[in-house]
Amino acid sequence: IGPETRIEYCVYQEPGKPILNTEQVVFDVHSTDAEDKEFLLQADVINRDATHGNVTFSISGSDDFKMTDNGDNTATIQFLGYYPAEAVVTVTSVDGSKKSTKCSVKAVIKTNAISVEGTLPMRDPYSYILLPGKTAQLKAVVTPANANMKNVRWESTNPSVVSVDAKGKIKAYKLGSAAIYAYATDGSGVCGYRTIYVQNPVQKISLKAMQNNQECTDNAVALYEPEYSSFTVQGIAYDKYGNSDSKHVYGSYLEWQISGNGAKNASIYNNTVYYKNPGTITVTATALDGSKKKASMKVKVEQHVYQLEAVAPKNIYAFTNAEET
Repeated sequence: IGPETRIEYCVYQEPGKPILNTEQVVFDVHSTDAEDKEFLLQADVINRDATHGNVTFSISGSDDFKMTDNGDNTATIQFLGYYPAEAVVTVTSVDGSKKSTKCSVKAVIKTNAISVEGTLPMRDPYSYILLPGKTAQLKAVVTPANANMKNVRWESTNPSVVSVDAKGKIKAYKLGSAAIYAYATDGSGVCGYRTIYVQNPVQKISLKAMQNNQECTDNAVALYEPEYSSFTVQGIAYDKYGNSDSKHVYGSYLEWQISGNGAKNASIYNNTVYYKNPGTITVTATALDGSKKKASMKVKVEQHVYQLEAVAPKNIYAFTNAEET
């Protein structure tokens, strides 16, 4: 091929075979908009002599659809029913070749909402945590439940961080975030999404106890009210590199539990322990990023009675060494 040779590319169209402006027409059964109940189907056909030919339209399969041949290679299709229905439109060339093209017509209950759900640890109400190299399965919950076309198309906004396949399976590659979208395929234009944050797993949790805004160090002693007392335990999560910021590791929320003989009649809300009895309370914090890393701290609560006139009994507690598991 010489330098002055020009190559032209074109889309091949089989002579005599009609080409349509859509492969499928979908109506929304519940729509009250008149425009949603009507569709203009357009056809084109190229004869063997490269001239544009004419076509005829026919429809079969359901009386809930009405089709009007407009005579200019277009046809108007209307949905007149109230329930899901299906039909087939056949477009035939009138050049004698009898070549035809078919188009499916459906009336369906369309999607009006999609929620992307999974079983991953939640970073907040709208996002999940996934560790590098891990995979997980997401599910698209389509509303209403009786929608006819529940298949969705999955897409990631940042596939180099988190990829998603055609079935909603995701995989994390490196630190960062990506929004995973599920798009309805029924023409409703509805979509749902969930943000996925990829962060390092928690490697270590450091705990300390606080009361009255003062940190209680090892073996410290402080007074508390006899009727109902409390202390707060604070936890900081670190990754294997020593990072504790939210960009690298998810340590903002920990799951708290208490145990031991001092835990009787005690309770914990968030990271605050409320107690009434003396004894030893073991506070355990568990990372919620999927690493299952834990750390524990033992708190010894001791009761002392002072035999002083006009002085009510006072209780004290002592914090023993923190133990990490």
